[in-house]
Amino acid sequence: MAITTSQQAQAGLAQARQHINELDQQIAALLAERFETVDEIARLKKAAQVPVKNQAREAQVLDQVADAIGSDQLAPHARKIFVTIMAESRAYQNQKINATTSEEN
Repeated sequence: MAITTSQQAQAGLAQARQHINELDQQIAALLAERFETVDEIARLKKAAQVPVKNQAREAQVLDQVADAIGSDQLAPHARKIFVTIMAESRAYQNQKINATTSEEN
């Protein structure tokens, strides 16, 4: 009995979703590592008394991401994702800085 095109498509879809799940696990691990570094950056920014937001640095990161993606079609989507990542990183930095400030008082 031959597998129908629909069955082949379903099997292919399941395989592709499994690959996405694996990639998501890798991305989650990298995000956890990134936030460990963000924690250190928050500590250093507090010690250096510099603001959390650095627009020039964020623009540099977005340009690097767009270059790393290597696709004009995908670059805008990657930029949007990294805008969110950086916004959450700033929120986490502010949380860490404010928590250590209140602990010191």
